[in-house]
Amino acid sequence: MTTQQIEELARQVESLPSQQQREVADFVAFLKTRSKPRGTPGHTLNHLIGSIPSEDLKEIMDAVNEDCSQIDWERWK
Repeated sequence: MTTQQIEELARQVESLPSQQQREVADFVAFLKTRSKPRGTPGHTLNHLIGSIPSEDLKEIMDAVNEDCSQIDWERWK
């Protein structure tokens, strides 16, 4: 936004009743939190690389592949 647009927006917000100004502030806070990534950054988990035994990884992959290849059509009705 340009400085002029920001100033116009500020004027519009200032002209609102105080309750609506609070709603604008709440909405801006919501927009700021929505744009932040959620969860744990991947690089913080690097120390776990290689900590799961390969036999367990194979079992996990087999379970995922088996379950993901099945569709419960009744559940989607």
